[in-house]
Amino acid sequence: VEQLRLDEGEVSIHYRWDPAMLSGARQHLFGSTDPAAIAVYERALRALQREGGGRTGSLTGILPPLFQLAVQRSVERDPTQENRALLLVLGRWADDTRLSAMLPVAGQDIGRFRLSLRGRRDLAQHFIVSALLASGESGDLPETLGVLKELSDAAGGSGFSFRDLTADRAGLRFGRLLTGDAASARALQQALAAGVREADLIPAVDS
Repeated sequence: VEQLRLDEGEVSIHYRWDPAMLSGARQHLFGSTDPAAIAVYERALRALQREGGGRTGSLTGILPPLFQLAVQRSVERDPTQENRALLLVLGRWADDTRLSAMLPVAGQDIGRFRLSLRGRRDLAQHFIVSALLASGESGDLPETLGVLKELSDAAGGSGFSFRDLTADRAGLRFGRLLTGDAASARALQQALAAGVREADLIPAVDS
């Protein structure tokens, strides 16, 4: 951030983004994720789609079967790493921005992301992508990216949205609980495998 100016009824922020940051960010955020685990969850997602799952409706519909697999695999593996691999697959699927350039190669035959939270596809995307970013060793980067995205939208995109920021914050919490430590990772895996409601993931927002 190069300049912050407060005027009557207006906040002006001038910031500069260095494209060279992307090359280091990929390795820093996701370099330790097991490619074999990523492939397992990609195959599981494709199998669900072939059976009609994950094509419409709420994000909550697809989480239980995927986390049932994570529970099984975590019996002999690090649950935080399993959760990180699963979030990477879900985040790559949900993302339709330049974040994809930062991610390890994921399967290209996964259908378009059409799921929603609170009736909105964009909220599900914000939630999952934020959860993915929170799963990396990224410090305050996820919060910064979320705010910068909304500032960019306010300057000429879809407009600043506190609803989007709500989904971002909920996703950050979700991702950190899934990957913070083994005990938290296992507990949340098991809770998600048993079934989940939208209210468990994100608070109510105005439509």
